[in-house]
Amino acid sequence: MLKVVRRRLLLVTLALATLALATFAAMPLTAAGGDDGQNKHGVRGGGTSLVAGGTGAPSFIPVMTKFAFNWSGSTGRFECLALMPSASAGTPGSGNFDTNAMYVTGPITSAEVNGNT
Repeated sequence: MLKVVRRRLLLVTLALATLALATFAAMPLTAAGGDDGQNKHGVRGGGTSLVAGGTGAPSFIPVMTKFAFNWSGSTGRFECLALMPSASAGTPGSGNFDTNAMYVTGPITSAEVNGNT
């Protein structure tokens, strides 16, 4: 009886730890923050995302994107790196996003501010 209680306690603890780690992993890499200078409309940020459906049919290879942006009143930049695993699904290394699928970078030429958000 004591073994069953310990096993259940261990499973609940592992489930809660997994949930906590998943929550932290889902947070953006860099939270958006305002410009500290005279410019009150500066912003920068970034994050990581997974593309739903990956590369699409027929292979549906997962794609992870890492993106960053900054804006300082009248100019800004955007960068996005798309990565995919080099190993096929179900083989060792298939969870390593180590192959550059695409890289996009460029200027942000305009932005619109509505209120304080």
